[in-house]
Amino acid sequence: MPRIAVPQSRWGDPAYLAKVMPSYVEAVERAGGEVVEISLDLDNHAIARLAAGCDAVLLPGSHADLHPEKYGAARHPRTAADDPRRDNADELLLQDAYNLRKPILGVCYGLQSLNCWRSGTLVQHLETAVAHQPTQAGDRDAVGGGRHYVLVDAMSRLGTLVKAGLAEGDPDLAAHPERAEGSAILDIMVNSSHHQAVGRLGGKRRAAAHPARRRGEALTQWNASITTKEKRTIPPARACAGAYSDAST
Repeated sequence: MPRIAVPQSRWGDPAYLAKVMPSYVEAVERAGGEVVEISLDLDNHAIARLAAGCDAVLLPGSHADLHPEKYGAARHPRTAADDPRRDNADELLLQDAYNLRKPILGVCYGLQSLNCWRSGTLVQHLETAVAHQPTQAGDRDAVGGGRHYVLVDAMSRLGTLVKAGLAEGDPDLAAHPERAEGSAILDIMVNSSHHQAVGRLGGKRRAAAHPARRRGEALTQWNASITTKEKRTIPPARACAGAYSDAST
């Protein structure tokens, strides 16, 4: 069973941890992995020891924002406070993973953390991005409640995983009714909510999915909520978690 290092989402906010961390644990366990939770109170040596015993890294979401100095930008008025302890844990885990070629899965803040660590940048605030609410009547890119449609490159690895999820016919995964079968672009509904996005891609990355009229949703990692409101893992995220777990063995 692969051991997956998962840093706590946020330092100094136990209520937030109690709300979000169980979803990550459940998703990893369903995919056949074992979560090794990395406390943000640990020192660098303790984090390094735990990382050495893990096969992969999952960087979860957070309601903090990365400090703009990390990507050479001035602070936007709507940028939230940073979380230095979380950033420190992410950087230690990322360095270990890159040194030893371990798989990395970044979700929301975790994807942004990875991109900045690889010398990429962020768009600090998207005025209409939180919960992806529509900007006008009939906006096909937003359906409310954090659920909205994204375009996925069918030829990417992510596209392969999404096609497998579509083939399962799970009711929690909905393709857009206008999507053409066999298209090079998959148009599917996901569940995500954030006010920042990847700007310049860091390292040798390319965007594999994005909303129809907004910024990138996914690089080599899936930037969608890993569970539905009913606590069922949606097929693309489940497929990604399974592939990630397989790569960790």
